Amino acid sequence: MERIEPTRALALKVWWAFLWRSVVFACLAGFAVGFLFALAAIVLKLPPDVISAVSGLFGVILGALLSIEAMYRILKASPFIDQAVILVPLAISCPNCKYEGQPADGRNRLLALLLFLIGIIPGLIYWLLTSVRKCPNCGFKHVKQVLFSS
Repeated sequence: MERIEPTRALALKVWWAFLWRSVVFACLAGFAVGFLFALAAIVLKLPPDVISAVSGLFGVILGALLSIEAMYRILKASPFIDQAVILVPLAISCPNCKYEGQPADGRNRLLALLLFLIGIIPGLIYWLLTSVRKCPNCGFKHVKQVLFSS
């Protein structure tokens, strides 16, 4: 299988496939859910501030779920005529010990969560300054990403 390097045109195709599906799903779901919330508000005689808070929270959750569904459909359907979006396992090549295979996680997730809970700035500093991947054999952090061949 030949690897196709990402281009701006290919990124635009994937983005557009995602965007239009997300917008269509969101509009249809927003109309249906908004109609149901309006009916519930009339029947239960809820105050507008309660309806606003609940519908806003529900809209964020529903939007996230629908965007995940849109991305799933793009990955599953491969809507591109001359290309397909595929997921391949990540592999690394370590120039230090010559290891090739699956990387180890270079970040301490518990520490990252703790720093983000303390504040966004300490969490971001840790996240940006630590390596995402490292060699599981020698711990070298400047590994090269390669396509997994097996």
